[in-house]
Amino acid sequence: MQKPLFIYKNEEKSIDTSLIVYVQSDVNYSCFRLSNGTKILVAKTLKVFEHRLQGQKNFIRLSKSCIINTHFLKTYDQDSRRITLMNGYSVLVSRRRTKNIQAILNSFF
Repeated sequence: MQKPLFIYKNEEKSIDTSLIVYVQSDVNYSCFRLSNGTKILVAKTLKVFEHRLQGQKNFIRLSKSCIINTHFLKTYDQDSRRITLMNGYSVLVSRRRTKNIQAILNSFF
């Protein structure tokens, strides 16, 4: 079991990081999507969670608005720079991060 991620929303909560499918930013909020379908909105920026998840190799930041858990990765289309996750969510990899993401994802495909 992975180390839990602590977030705050009126109280301290703990999320097992293995349940996180992706984290998406919405201005100064971050929205966690979990494998059980739960959606958790937190009043912290994506950068805060990027630093908290930094030590875990299965989380990668694809763009300024999204971090994914590679355990839920389904497909990656290099031509369109689009990643699809097992829950059907699709996200575009930023041009700036494309080469780095491709190097990381080569180990998966």
